[in-house]
Amino acid sequence: MPKNRSIRFALPILLSLYAISISQARAGEQDLSSSDIDRMVQSIWKSKGIGPVGPASDSEYLRRVYFDLTGLPPSLDETESFLQSTDPDKRSKLVSELLSDPAYGAHRADVLMGEIIEGRILNRRLPEESFRKYFESSFNQDKPYDQMVRELISASGDSAENGATYLVVTHQANPEDMTGTVARLFNGTQYRCFQCHDDKFGDWKQTDFWGTAAFFARTDIRPNERMENRLVSVLIQDRKNGEGVIPEGGVTPALNGLSKEERKKTRRQMLMEERKNPVAPSFLGEPVRVGKNENRREVLAKLMTSPENELFARSAANRVWADMFGKGLIEPVDDIYDKDAGEWEPLLDSLAKELVRSGHSLKTLYRLIANTQTYQLT
Repeated sequence: MPKNRSIRFALPILLSLYAISISQARAGEQDLSSSDIDRMVQSIWKSKGIGPVGPASDSEYLRRVYFDLTGLPPSLDETESFLQSTDPDKRSKLVSELLSDPAYGAHRADVLMGEIIEGRILNRRLPEESFRKYFESSFNQDKPYDQMVRELISASGDSAENGATYLVVTHQANPEDMTGTVARLFNGTQYRCFQCHDDKFGDWKQTDFWGTAAFFARTDIRPNERMENRLVSVLIQDRKNGEGVIPEGGVTPALNGLSKEERKKTRRQMLMEERKNPVAPSFLGEPVRVGKNENRREVLAKLMTSPENELFARSAANRVWADMFGKGLIEPVDDIYDKDAGEWEPLLDSLAKELVRSGHSLKTLYRLIANTQTYQLT
């Protein structure tokens, strides 16, 4: 993506073209192969006068791919079996085995859950079983990544029954916190940089941040079920009214730790601010008209994952590359907006297109990269 290229698109017609865009993105694209990736990498190395190092030994490759795909070392038996095998396809077969291993989903769940919570402390009285089950099963089943992200952004209901509520639960339904996390993880954009003021180094405005936060303004969280004084679950719901607002200082007052009367007073003050200076929903700087009966978070989820939003697939592909090589094609991985990958741009573009063509299969990208000669170098 060329630098300064605008990706702000005409949103009023986007949703009507949503299904068509997906089918077109998946059709007519030729499959990307591991050898295609190697050719692109080698071409860049050649232009720089760089020669590849030697191939990794079986033991090197074994430990590397185990840790990258499952987060675990191989067992002694697995190591002996692999090293003794004379099968010329044993590496590609191992990749398939690891991607089918439940440890793959557990590892990916650890990574994404950690990135979502980002240092926050989940209520220790709240069981995590439903959350882990959701993430692990989603990754192990290779649920389309765009579908998973839509579920995370729009999830509602009982947290004990719907593990996709993890995003809302860990952020206590705080609009600006959810906005910052969603933009960082799924759009590769640091929205927090213009939460309190206009971006001094780009074209982002403070209203762009709060326009996105407005999609979360109607989301509520409350205790749902207790057992012997232990919180079992919380309930996520969306109100039919309520507007986003830019609070004084760019930060919404924290309600945690306040007394019941203090919370009521703070909410009344916030409601008065909403009435005085409401902020309408917007995405990537463009206003979004949300129907009276539409759920705002569902609208945002569709906009975020639409093929029209190139940042979504680019961000995902860049993160997968970073998972396997320790560094993204664009760094940092959570700040890729308005940046290109330089000479690596064709490779990132190819990976992003392959992700869309494959139906947003993350396993497809991990498999492709793990089977490259580039990944198998020492």
